[in-house]
Amino acid sequence: MDGSGKEVKLPSGRLALVRKGFGRDLMRAHRAVGHNPEPTAITFALIAELAQVDGKNIVYEDVQAMELGDVLALEAEIVEGIEQAGNF
Repeated sequence: MDGSGKEVKLPSGRLALVRKGFGRDLMRAHRAVGHNPEPTAITFALIAELAQVDGKNIVYEDVQAMELGDVLALEAEIVEGIEQAGNF
């Protein structure tokens, strides 16, 4: 990640940087979860694609191991970014 994005203070006190997403990020998220039938798997993988935590890239398994409050905060940030992109 090049340092551009929105800083988000997570409930755990950690600092995340969430960047704008693109179609290629969604494709990578789908590849990361393979044939996992869990409905939240794509969301978790997309969080991993778009976020850094404490200055480090994260992977799908890192998101699975995060505190719930942090996961929900990152999910909300990504969903908000998608919704704002749709507002012209």
